[in-house]
Amino acid sequence: MQALQPKRQRIPVSQLPNDFIFGINTVGEALTAGGLRRLFVSAGDSKRLQKLVEEAQAAKIPVERLEDAPWFSALKEFAHQGVAGITRPFLGSLLGEVVPQLPETAAVLLVDGVNDPQNLGAVIRCAAAAGAAVVLPKHGVAPINATVHKVSAGATYRTPIILGENLAQSIAFLKKHGFWVAALDAHSGESMFSFEFPRRTAFIVGSEERGVRRLLKDKSDYRLTIPMQAGVESLNLGVSAALALFFFRAYWERGGSA
Repeated sequence: MQALQPKRQRIPVSQLPNDFIFGINTVGEALTAGGLRRLFVSAGDSKRLQKLVEEAQAAKIPVERLEDAPWFSALKEFAHQGVAGITRPFLGSLLGEVVPQLPETAAVLLVDGVNDPQNLGAVIRCAAAAGAAVVLPKHGVAPINATVHKVSAGATYRTPIILGENLAQSIAFLKKHGFWVAALDAHSGESMFSFEFPRRTAFIVGSEERGVRRLLKDKSDYRLTIPMQAGVESLNLGVSAALALFFFRAYWERGGSA
């Protein structure tokens, strides 16, 4: 009688490696950005996965079978699409290096508190789609982890993200470099529908629970609100950020007219 093979013990999610990422788009963006250190791929004939393997091998990045990884069982909670990776530590960018490189017409998004990595990933994806840099505070924000990378579809590697900032100091710095600052407010302010956006605008969005802090509102040049039907108090953080950034972009795509 053949001996039974011991069942592999389930590894908890907390035991996944540091700087772990997963998903085809996310791993592909990390590879393109030069941030990938190791690639793990499932066996199969997926052309997208084969392309990732070829690009990794060309960059001399080790490629291993995903199912052989000691932490593979922890991936059952994730839609990993048959690919994962280990990256270099995500350090983000420096505000003093990013701002001088921005074009004459530019938007920056300051996020005043978001603890949910799903929301943070969605916000970063919106900012990347609109061509905006993102500024995150030192406290009160989710870390840039595998979930943030995945929800952003790898946009974390495509758009400038400034980490660990004092937002009040960031506002002062942006103003010195020609930015006007607009805080989003669910209850009062100028309507975003008719607002004449400055050519360089820094938006502040706050958490759904408390909004933008009073200190930051007081340092802003404008308060903007998104008109809504009666009975709806506020919008999701990611939706509010997307509306602000794309209203700004549409305004200047039309040559600066509402």
